Amino acid sequence: MIAIHDAFTRFIPPFVRASIKRAWGSLHQLFVSHPHETGETYAEHLLFTVKMGLRIASCGILLLVHGLLPFTFRRTVSMQIEKIYAILKGRIPKRRLEELDASWDI
Repeated sequence: MIAIHDAFTRFIPPFVRASIKRAWGSLHQLFVSHPHETGETYAEHLLFTVKMGLRIASCGILLLVHGLLPFTFRRTVSMQIEKIYAILKGRIPKRRLEELDASWDI
């Protein structure tokens, strides 16, 4: 029994197969190189960034509500921003953190 993959690929010329394989390798590298640099898989990196993005977006919405209704969410957004900063600062590699601390006045 021939596998489905083999049934389709046997009709594709070898030079085309090689081009597809190179392109797939390049595309794959685009998706995994940065997460690998951070010590994560693609899925782990995606999950973390989605969670942080939702947290930051919710802060933006609460900040707009606070602007309209100043008596609401008085400390909520600033506390969340402090938490986000602590989470992100804890993930920065030490050598890069030293560069940032030297150039930023935080």
